[in-house]
Amino acid sequence: MIQESVVTLNTICSVDVLHAHPTDAALSVLHRMRTSHVSSIVIIDQREPLGIITERDILRLVSSSDRDLSELTAADIMTSPVRTMYGDCDFQHANEQMQKENLRHIVVINRDGSLRGIATETDFVQHLGFEYLAEIKHVEAVMERVIMFVSPDSSLRQAFTIMSEKKISSVVIGDDHNAAGILTERDVVRLLDEQIDLNTACVSDYMSRPVEVIDVGTSLLHARHIMQTKGIRRLLVCDVDGQVIGLLTRQHLIDRLQNHFIEIMRDAIGNLNQQLENSRHKASHYQGFFENTPLAYQSLDREGNILEVNACWRALMGYQNHEIVGIPFQQLLTQGQEDKFRLCFSSFNQKGYVENARYQLRTKTGDMLDIQLDGHVVRDRTGHFIQTHCVLTNLTEKHEIDSQLRLFRQLIDRSHDALFVIDAETSRIIDINQTSCDYLGYSREQLLQMSITDISDQAYDLQSWQKRISEIDARGGLIEAVHKTADGRKVPVEISTARQIVNGKQVLLSTVRDITERKQAEQRARNESSFLQAVIDCIGDPVMVIDTQYRVIKSNRAANDYYFNCLSHDNKSCYDVVHNKGVPCDGCPLTDVMTSRQPATRIHEHTMKTGETRTFELMASPLYNSDGQLAGLVESSRDISDHVMIRQALLDKEKSLDFLAHHDPLTKLPNRLLFTDRLKQAIRHAKRNKTGVALLFIDIDEFKEINDSFGHNLGDQLLIKVAERLKHHIRDTDSISRLGGDEFTIIIEDLMNSNDAAIVAQNLLAAFNDPVELEEQLHISLSIGISLYPDDAEQPEALLRNADTAMYRAKSAGKNRYEFYTQEMTDQAFERILMVGALRNAIENEQFVLHYQPQIDLRDNSIIGAEALIRWKDPQLGMIQPSRFIPVAEKTGMIQNIDRWVLNTVCRNIREWQQQGYQVPRISINISARHFGSNKLAGEIATILDRNQCSSEMIELEITEGVIMSNPGRAGKELKQLREMGIHLAIDDFGTGYSSLSYLKTLPLDRLKIDHSFIRDIPDDMNDQAISRAIIALAGSLGLEVIAEGMETEEQRQFLIDEQCYNAQGFLFSKGVPEYAFLSLLNKASPEQA
Repeated sequence: MIQESVVTLNTICSVDVLHAHPTDAALSVLHRMRTSHVSSIVIIDQREPLGIITERDILRLVSSSDRDLSELTAADIMTSPVRTMYGDCDFQHANEQMQKENLRHIVVINRDGSLRGIATETDFVQHLGFEYLAEIKHVEAVMERVIMFVSPDSSLRQAFTIMSEKKISSVVIGDDHNAAGILTERDVVRLLDEQIDLNTACVSDYMSRPVEVIDVGTSLLHARHIMQTKGIRRLLVCDVDGQVIGLLTRQHLIDRLQNHFIEIMRDAIGNLNQQLENSRHKASHYQGFFENTPLAYQSLDREGNILEVNACWRALMGYQNHEIVGIPFQQLLTQGQEDKFRLCFSSFNQKGYVENARYQLRTKTGDMLDIQLDGHVVRDRTGHFIQTHCVLTNLTEKHEIDSQLRLFRQLIDRSHDALFVIDAETSRIIDINQTSCDYLGYSREQLLQMSITDISDQAYDLQSWQKRISEIDARGGLIEAVHKTADGRKVPVEISTARQIVNGKQVLLSTVRDITERKQAEQRARNESSFLQAVIDCIGDPVMVIDTQYRVIKSNRAANDYYFNCLSHDNKSCYDVVHNKGVPCDGCPLTDVMTSRQPATRIHEHTMKTGETRTFELMASPLYNSDGQLAGLVESSRDISDHVMIRQALLDKEKSLDFLAHHDPLTKLPNRLLFTDRLKQAIRHAKRNKTGVALLFIDIDEFKEINDSFGHNLGDQLLIKVAERLKHHIRDTDSISRLGGDEFTIIIEDLMNSNDAAIVAQNLLAAFNDPVELEEQLHISLSIGISLYPDDAEQPEALLRNADTAMYRAKSAGKNRYEFYTQEMTDQAFERILMVGALRNAIENEQFVLHYQPQIDLRDNSIIGAEALIRWKDPQLGMIQPSRFIPVAEKTGMIQNIDRWVLNTVCRNIREWQQQGYQVPRISINISARHFGSNKLAGEIATILDRNQCSSEMIELEITEGVIMSNPGRAGKELKQLREMGIHLAIDDFGTGYSSLSYLKTLPLDRLKIDHSFIRDIPDDMNDQAISRAIIALAGSLGLEVIAEGMETEEQRQFLIDEQCYNAQGFLFSKGVPEYAFLSLLNKASPEQA
């Protein structure tokens, strides 16, 4: 029974106290302290403590006196009177006194003043509870931060003097970066006992080394464990860089105990009360077992008096508890058995047990019973007698018990489990049941002649058998093993073992169960798991099996390669694996699967081992257990980072090309395509709302002269400035566009009368009264033509044509003005009629000539091709540029005749040049929109090639982007016909129209031609650079060649090379030249001739 719940000095003190007499020699005392490894020795006389000698006393003596210790006695050096306290003083009070009086030892005495023991710092530290140490947690909270360092070459006397003066128990030898050793009070005792000269000896020769060092983050529990296991009282504390920052001593633990004692004691008392309650519960359980057991039980004290009996005993003997408890057992014996009992009880007490002791007892009713007494003695921890436990067996009923035992034997033999009784010391088999014989294949007689090691697949000697028994105890009596049968088979078994004492001998009661089927099932499960692991390891994408607590329970090789090793730690969560987070992420597929019980697909950002974040597509499917309950999910993930990047890049390119298709790349204004769409919308809006629309067609006066005088670069800058000034002087609701060249249009909606349009035109003209500031100050003017809806036209094309006509009237009327369209302006068509007649005459008389502009490989300047350029050489007007007559030819249909003339001339030239021995490159020919859409082009080209005996491989046709996309279906069929003939195909002026990338990739094209408008401002215009890069990249992704036109500078050439566009044409190499000049260039490039 627990008497108290207060910790006293009796609880913690050491009773085995080292003591000496006052007259003992001082050196003898020191030697005993050293050899006993204690920090103090108590000086007593007649068991009464007179003084104490501690390590601190020795240190004080050494530092303050040079007296010869051999002449001193214990009384000369002891501290007297000594501080004593009674043993029943509580722990808290003792600790307070130690702190108040700065003590490290308290001598504990009995109430009569005699020595009982001694309590030291060590005793207090060892009794500090886990609660106290866990609350403070780390050594940093209690360590001493000021450390005294001593140079390694200092003398021992100097070091001990410092310790005494500073009142410290140790000094560290070295510095905070190199703690070579430590010198403590205990070293004083050791060195004096060894009779070392303290004045001449160097500390580096006698210091203790190595120094025990701990990290600043070490817990106090671990620090206390190190002190206890290594028997040391000091630990140096270092930071993460290995620098010494503190010293932890047992005294520091004691100091902190002061503030936490009440809480510790409260918890300790609570624990003791809980233990008491548990003991009471066990006692109650034991009492119930004792009272109800079917065996007659009695307990006797040291004198043989009855302490307690159970119900079975009372039923056997006829007494009640109050009648029998406290009387001597021998009073129940029949006459003449007293001496026999006394001898037996004395032997019982000495041996600790009694077996088969037979007596005759007299019951309360006077009946005689022959009984057998068996029992054992219960002793306390010190071996003192407490009581006996005895069982009385009624021998008159033994035959009935034997019958019961036979029945019990039958039950044992019918057990499905094998049962063994084994001698714990020798491993011999004492008893078995029939099942043991059946599964091993031995007879009962055979097994009883064997030991358990004979049927085990492991060989045991006596020592290894005892080790095996210890392992069984450590595992709670349940182990697995392999038994060998009589026919040599090996059977896996599960053994449950309990120790018992039978007839004074320790035996093992073992239940053995054949677990062959279970092991086979486990192996099948492991095989299936290995097969599943091998299967998922073959999957290139990461795969993880995740339970409902977000823990990764299986993963494949790809998952481990992508992320941190998924199964490197138990219970590692999926969000920790892929996100390095402590909580589930938003949109976790496991949450969706648990809610919907349906597969889920999500896009997530995952963190790789390298720290890189990549995008994954997650596909999660629910995973059910055998009971149909959701057990988790199977999650596969695919890295789509590159796909997302490519898709975004394509979207960006498509947006860029879409913008380019609808906007002028120079001024960023809407182009003709977008202008046409907006004009149609404006007309529909006006028609619904019964309002008017004014279309202003604007042209810069003398723009060609500005270009010719100052160059194209300045001309382009002027166009940008004009666009900005025009936009600044119109409403936000008005739409401005650049149709091309120096032509702009402005759509004015919700027009109420023509005067509003005139006011806008006047403001625009006035806006250019001030010069345009460029490299030069340019004074420019505008010519503006105005056409009104619905007065002048109701269709967009007619409205534009009329505004164009009015603009030309303004130019012819003196420029810097505006004109409204009138019907009379159609008279200007006369000039066009004259042009048509002259052009028809030119076709009939073949007044055209071809110039050839070389196409070169920028890497070596070799000629890889040429573009055929038509010129009209009129007898009266001289050389006429295509820009003047091609539009007329397009409108009148004569362009097809011109195309045929060009095709025929090029094929004839190629044949003639080849006959002359030139290595002729492929020649590019521009095909008009009308001719391309006639459905006759392929047949006509075939005839021309055949007539001139020219290979189709020598011809490349250039068709503009707009022509192809005006009717993509028909264009695709016609291009396919031409390609099947062996003719090479290129898109001319690419980037100025609007192409569907999804359709473009289906066309049988060979080359994209970057329009000169994107090249001429490189490298100054970053937008042109971006557009050109996009076209080059697009061509590469479509597997097409790319060529740039309009290359005029070395910077442009270098840009194209850097962007891996190696084909180009332009003035930097050569302009379009007549036949003889081209052959001269060709001759230079290819000197071999026939």
